[in-house]
Amino acid sequence: MFGRAIPDDFRITFRRDVLAEALWEYGEDELAEAALGLGEDDLQQVQLLAVWHHVNDADPGSGRNLTNARVMARAMIEWADGTARDTKRMRRRTRPKEEAYDGAYHASLLSGRALPSTPAEDGLDVYD
Repeated sequence: MFGRAIPDDFRITFRRDVLAEALWEYGEDELAEAALGLGEDDLQQVQLLAVWHHVNDADPGSGRNLTNARVMARAMIEWADGTARDTKRMRRRTRPKEEAYDGAYHASLLSGRALPSTPAEDGLDVYD
């Protein structure tokens, strides 16, 4: 994938809404909306790219360590743009406590439709 070797013995799985929240936190608002509409195969490709970024991306030279959310965001950026780049924000954007993430924000982006689920959300291991 993208000319990169993905380890066979390690996987990262996440739901679309978790990916969307990570993207929003790092300033990738348009990609956050796009993440909610990913098909199953596309989501799995983003998850595989997240493995590569988790294994290969170095922690930033200054500031906080590379978070799992930023790894997921970088993977989606690369999948969507076709090239790797860092997130627009280096530090997470936060919501006021009363607006804390509970999935409702992202569900509203789908105009009342339920968030599509993934096999991981349903307790299935897609790699068996």
